[in-house]
This record gives sequence, structure tokens and C-alpha cells, in this order.
Amino acid sequence: MTPQQVVTTRELAALLRKTPAAIKTMRHRGKGPRGFRVGRKVLYPAAEVEAWLAARLANDPLVQRANRA
Repeated sequence: MTPQQVVTTRELAALLRKTPAAIKTMRHRGKGPRGFRVGRKVLYPAAEVEAWLAARLANDPLVQRANRA
């Protein structure tokens, strides 16, 4: 795995337009992508983030409604 294949909490927060604290809360509640600790930092595999986003998109009622039209 290369550094480009992981995302930090700050990078994920910027991507989702959330605060790092919101990402931490999502992770603790099991609502965000799975991450792992390296020392004090939490890193998220890019593949996990992409899969999580795809699942969220597939289950979004607005997207499902738009696909029916």
C-alpha cells in the first residue's frame, strides 16, 4: 500500500465537507468508512472510502428517485 492509497481524517473531512470531529463521530458510531490507527492518527484506505461512498450513493432516496424518471 502506498501513501496515496490512504486518506487522513482531515482529507476525508475536506472531501465530505465536514469537520474532522464529525468524521471522528461518524467512525465511532459506525456510520463512516472503516479506518485504522497508526499511532495517534486514523487512516482510511482509499478503496474503503470509495466503497463507502458508492454504497451511500446507491442507497440515497434522491438518487433512486432520479433513476426512476
